[in-house]
Amino acid sequence: MSLYLRLALLGLACAQVSLLAPLRAQPLRPKPPSPVPLQLDPDATTCTPTLISQAFAQHLRPWADQPPEVLNQLRQLQAEMTRASIARCLSLGRLSPEQAKDLQTELGIEGPLPQSSSRP
Repeated sequence: MSLYLRLALLGLACAQVSLLAPLRAQPLRPKPPSPVPLQLDPDATTCTPTLISQAFAQHLRPWADQPPEVLNQLRQLQAEMTRASIARCLSLGRLSPEQAKDLQTELGIEGPLPQSSSRP
């Protein structure tokens, strides 16, 4: 092999190493989360009125020792989340309109149900 060919190959090898060095120095990063929020697709057992009522009654127990202001905010958030869950179950046909209305009355959740897409 000629000297010029060896030097050319050596130059290419050095160029390749110098181009790849910054890439190796960067730590691997996880992919960013999807910008589209995923929507829960509840199954038939999740949408039973009894289960929704029990969950509603139990979810605030761990925070019972919090100040009243915090509990009020948590109750509002819980009501919004439960209202959205009822609407989702209703839109999927897993709750009847009567069951949804009865649940809202039983749990003391006021206001209209949010519009939930029927897309599973």
